[in-house]
Amino acid sequence: MLLDRTELDRLLRTFSGVVRMQIDRSITDKLRHELLDTTPPAISPGTMGQLAKWCKTNNPLYWEGMDIAQKISQLLFGTILDRSQLGV
Repeated sequence: MLLDRTELDRLLRTFSGVVRMQIDRSITDKLRHELLDTTPPAISPGTMGQLAKWCKTNNPLYWEGMDIAQKISQLLFGTILDRSQLGV
């Protein structure tokens, strides 16, 4: 996985700033641990599913985070994760 670590770090900090509830920020902790603090970087299926949920949500409470989650997904996978394809 070729990863722009600087850009991912920036996006994760931005995401943490727009997400309102601390429990919802757990995705940034997981992504940071799995992709920035671990060698080699690898994203777990659970974390990928959690990111996919943020990439497509109908709840207005989460819309600010959705845009950043989509940018993170695009950076990591070259596409926006589809939660229905992942079954989450």
